[in-house]
Amino acid sequence: MRWLRGSDNPKKCLYGVLYINPSIQVNHMKEYSETDIKTLSAREHVRSRPGICFENCFRQQHLNDLPFEILCHAFDEYFDKNCDKISIEVSSFDFTVVYDAGISLEQDSDGITRAENIMTRIYACRNEKKHLAVGEQYCRIGLAAINYASEKSTLTTISGSLKGIFHFEKGELLSKEISTTEEKDMTCIYLKPDATLFPGLSLAIDGVRENAKAIEKELAGLTIQITEKK
Repeated sequence: MRWLRGSDNPKKCLYGVLYINPSIQVNHMKEYSETDIKTLSAREHVRSRPGICFENCFRQQHLNDLPFEILCHAFDEYFDKNCDKISIEVSSFDFTVVYDAGISLEQDSDGITRAENIMTRIYACRNEKKHLAVGEQYCRIGLAAINYASEKSTLTTISGSLKGIFHFEKGELLSKEISTTEEKDMTCIYLKPDATLFPGLSLAIDGVRENAKAIEKELAGLTIQITEKK
């Protein structure tokens, strides 16, 4: 199974859109007022319409693809020979990924780091690639959308001489800490998908291992270690 090349079109998940209140019965002869229309933020859209944004998960009835959807930065670094080891620790309801490359902590004019940007802006992880084909092939949903759909998440990354730790709840930044360090570059992302958005869906270690093997066949020299949380 080549899960990375599914037929899902990520553009089907529209963010920051206008939509008509679903409780309203559509009557094409009726004129609708401004009160019938609501503007959604990207976060609100993801959390109010998980079936649209995560269509593949609901169709397959599992969350086994999610750990790999957040690894597009790791794959980008792989092609520059900066990342060759990924570890994924999985339970039925959460997961942690660790890899040997850091996400830039350089700040933009608003004081937002690239790492924070990737976690909170739709498709930033896809669009800010050094190798744009990586975003097209390995990033269907986007890290920000998965972060929005998570009960809680944490990003720890070391890039150059800086270490950043970011804590999120339902996609909103709770805290961040940036300090200097002499540790080697790395990234660790913990995510707990919100069970209220994915009722009845979970992760299965056998399914995660199957996906890992498929990627290892495509990306020669990359090692993906899967372990089960105790």
